[in-house]
Amino acid sequence: MSEAQAPAETDATFEPEVVSSEGEERSRKRFGDLHPVMKVVVVAIGLAQVALLVYAVADLVRRPAKLVRGPKVAWAPAMAVNTVGPLTYLAFGRKPAPTKWELVKAAPGTALAKAQGASGAALSKVRR
Repeated sequence: MSEAQAPAETDATFEPEVVSSEGEERSRKRFGDLHPVMKVVVVAIGLAQVALLVYAVADLVRRPAKLVRGPKVAWAPAMAVNTVGPLTYLAFGRKPAPTKWELVKAAPGTALAKAQGASGAALSKVRR
């Protein structure tokens, strides 16, 4: 056999080639081929994404339905959309929770509510 007819040697690590829209061939990079700093960046971004998802799901589960914009059942699958889902829920899906002061003020039977009721009655008499 001549050199032209010799079978081509095969590489033991075959990597499929990807053709770009311009028709150029390029090989895919694997995680192991990345620079060590880029590996750390990719892992950090992945951990941040998972932490954001866990925080958003925990918030959705703990938050009463009246403090969620829209049905809670609709927000759960929406959070599966990469990073956009949890960020959208945290930015637009939550109603502000009442502050401790608002809760104390609204609670019937508390000393503050009784005092406000008495002072409110006194003020209404003065304004008449």
